[in-house]
Formats: sequence, C-alpha cells, structure tokens
Amino acid sequence: MRALAPTNHLTSLRRWRWQAGSSLIEVLVSLLLISFGMLAMGAMQGYALAASKNSGHRGVAAALVAEAADVLRANPPGLSAGGYDLTGYLSDAVAITASQVQAAKCTYPTCTSTTLAGYDLARLKDRVRSELPNGGLQLVRPTVDGAQSTTEADLWIVWLEPKTIAYKASSGTGLNAAAEKNFDGCPAEAKALTQLPRCLYMRVVL
Repeated sequence: MRALAPTNHLTSLRRWRWQAGSSLIEVLVSLLLISFGMLAMGAMQGYALAASKNSGHRGVAAALVAEAADVLRANPPGLSAGGYDLTGYLSDAVAITASQVQAAKCTYPTCTSTTLAGYDLARLKDRVRSELPNGGLQLVRPTVDGAQSTTEADLWIVWLEPKTIAYKASSGTGLNAAAEKNFDGCPAEAKALTQLPRCLYMRVVL
C-alpha cells in the first residue's frame, strides 16, 4: 500500500489541476454570458423608457385633439367656410411664435368667424408644438357629394418620437410598405416623411 501512495498523490494532483483549469473557463464563459445579458437589459430599458415617453405623448395628444374638437364645435361658420383647413404637415413648417399668436388675436365686435378661426388655429398650433416633440396639426374636411363637408372634419395631431423608437419610411414595396400604408392612422403628407411620425386621429362632427 505504501508503494502506491506516490501514484495516488500524483493522480490527485493532476485531477486538481484539471478541475482548476475547468473552473476558470467556466467563470470566463459565465462572465461572457452575463455581459450579453446586461447589454440586452440595457437596450430593453432604453426602449422601455422611450415607450413610456410615447405613452405620455399620446395622452397629451388625446387632450389636445379633444380641445381642438371643442374649438371647432364652438365656431361652426368658421369650419364651414374653410377657416380651419390646414394641410401639409412638415416638422419645420408648423412652428409659430408668440407674436404671431398675438397678431392673430381678434376681439369683439370686430372678430368674425373667419378671423376667430385664424386665431384658434394659431393658438392650437402653438400648443401642439410646445407640448409635443415637433408637434403639428392637420385638418381636412372630407368630400361629400363632390363638395367639401360643412359639418365634418378629419383632425390629426402629429409628432415625432425619439430615434430609439423611430420608424423609417420604406421604398414603397413589400411587406413594410403594406404595413406603413395605414401606419398609426397618419395622413398622406405625414407618411411621406423620411421618419414616420406618430399620429392621433379624430373625426369631428358638428
């Protein structure tokens, strides 16, 4: 038995060295997997924050579109005459200054339905731009029997989200084009932008 002791000791030493090397490799692999997991969690957290902002923006847009609908219903002659018609959303074309809002202001008894509509639009555009990122407003009266409606209007609140959840317009072919055709209920002018915006739509009936 004593003669076998050195052999057993050598075998145990070799086993210990093999186990030590194996443990080091396992630790390195574990660290690598953990690193990938942390990167994925960081990306998901960033997307979750962006999605949370989008939910907040949609809530603001819902309040703004309801306010705009009330404004339209308060001035039926202005809507019928086309005083609220507003098309061609572009993120750099909807900005309006406080001085422009003040210049559009009208007061009784000189205020007409047309001038009131211009003042209402100025205030709404200012509110939308200040409360939503690159926010814009678009209003189109649908065509009924060959003429524009005098009692209905299609109203959109449009804004751009951060790049983390931005959508790019496709080349116009394939599945992406089909999905983007009715993306978020946006009007045609908004869907023509390079970065597809977010939109909130409402049909207003007087």
